[in-house]
Amino acid sequence: MLVLASASPRRRTLLQQLGVDFLCSPADIDETPGANEQAGDYVLRMARQKAAVAARNYRAPQYTVLAADTTVVSDREIMGKPRNRQD
Repeated sequence: MLVLASASPRRRTLLQQLGVDFLCSPADIDETPGANEQAGDYVLRMARQKAAVAARNYRAPQYTVLAADTTVVSDREIMGKPRNRQD
C-alpha cells in the first residue's frame, strides 16, 4: 500500500487520477527554511523529513512511502506556502 506523506490536494488528485490506492499521512513538521538555504536543498530536506515521519508511522513491509515538496522562489528567496488565495 502506498502512503502519501503530503497534505497536497494536487498530489492526492494525481494519484486518484492514476487509479492508485493510497493512504494520506501528512507530516506535522517545521517547514521554516534555514538561513541561506537554497531552494533545492530546502525541498529535499522537507521531502526527506515528511518521508521519515510517515515511515515511522507505517513500518510494516506492505507500505511504501511517497514524499515530495514544492516551493516558490522569487529573486532567490524561498516564498513559502501561500496563506490565502491572494498569496
